[in-house]
Parts: sequence; C-alpha cells; structure tokens
Amino acid sequence: LPSHPAQYITVQSVRLTDGRVALKLQNRTPRSVKGVVVTVQFTDVSGQQRQLNGTLPQVLAAESSVVIDLGLGQLTDERMASTRASVIRAYLATSRKR
Repeated sequence: LPSHPAQYITVQSVRLTDGRVALKLQNRTPRSVKGVVVTVQFTDVSGQQRQLNGTLPQVLAAESSVVIDLGLGQLTDERMASTRASVIRAYLATSRKR
C-alpha cells in the first residue's frame, strides 16, 4: 500500500449539490487505512495553477468512501474539469493489542 496507494484508494473531484467542489476518496481494500495524503491541482480565480496537499484526518474504513469539501467554493465547469487529484501516500491502519 505505501508504494502504490493510488492502486487501492481512488480519488475524484465531485460537485456537491450547492456547487462546491469536493473530493471523493474510496478505499477499495479489505483493510482500514490511515495517513491518506492527497494532492489536488486546480486553477484559481485568477487563472493560476495551484496545488494543495492534505492528509485525511480520519481512518478510512475498509471498502468505504468519504467526501471532503475542499473549501474552494463553487467552480465553473471549466475550472472543475481542470481539477486533478491523486493519492500520494497511505498506510494500513493497525489496531494495538492490549
């Protein structure tokens, strides 16, 4: 998983019902994952290419998905189409034995 996280966790940009842009991350593995780091490339309102990196704050359960608002507000269709996201790091979540 740490070597090729994008093979196991998919990410895509989606539009929320109110028009804001968000990311949908889907864990396709039978194990929970943590430390999921995503990079997002987008065009800002002035037409400049920008990149954001962020770590998912929670554990992503096995075979589940989560939608995260990026805080970019509403994007035009053109800006939405140019938004790219990828998973660059993730680790298996392990439970500690007591």
